[in-house]
Amino acid sequence: MNLFSSKNNTISGNTVYNNTYGIFLDSSDNNTVSGNNATNNINAGIYLTSSNNNTVLGNNATNNDYGIWLKISNNNNTVSGNNASNNSQYGIQLYFSDNNTVLGNNATNNQYCGIGIFPDSDNNTVSGNNASNNGQYGIQSYSSNYNTFTGNNASNNDRYGIGLGGSNNTVSGNNAHHNTEAGIEMSGSNNTATGNNASNNDEYGIVLGG
Repeated sequence: MNLFSSKNNTISGNTVYNNTYGIFLDSSDNNTVSGNNATNNINAGIYLTSSNNNTVLGNNATNNDYGIWLKISNNNNTVSGNNASNNSQYGIQLYFSDNNTVLGNNATNNQYCGIGIFPDSDNNTVSGNNASNNGQYGIQSYSSNYNTFTGNNASNNDRYGIGLGGSNNTVSGNNAHHNTEAGIEMSGSNNTATGNNASNNDEYGIVLGG
């Protein structure tokens, strides 16, 4: 299912599986993608590129390479209330994309990472998500600045709960416990970590470097 240069559409209640991409938005703005089942696709269950002001809400994006992937120049989108689990790479990834909101999603049991924000993905808000039981990171961000990570559960991951690189990012009120290496790992400059629970990790609670 592909939208190209298309606006103000609603894609809802579809089942899309065994494709390269389940749902693909290219240069398409102000659309709503909701309540779809996007599974077993080769690349991504839901994929946006050069698309702005869209809402991706309440979808099931599982058993793909990427569950939900915003790749290159996707701005001011909202990704909320989705189940992005059991994918072979990332549950949700923002790549060269700014000013997006990732809110209240379930991004668990992905082989690499629950939620990824990188590179040059700035001014995004990642809040209230469950990013636990992933193969490497719960939440991973690098070479990205002015992002806010708040109120997420990033626990029981095989490396880090939250791995962060970049500058002027805020990490607050997150649960990052029972991870194999560290709860929160931060590198870069002018980052802030406040009010997080980073207990009962195998090695470190909070690690600062770089």
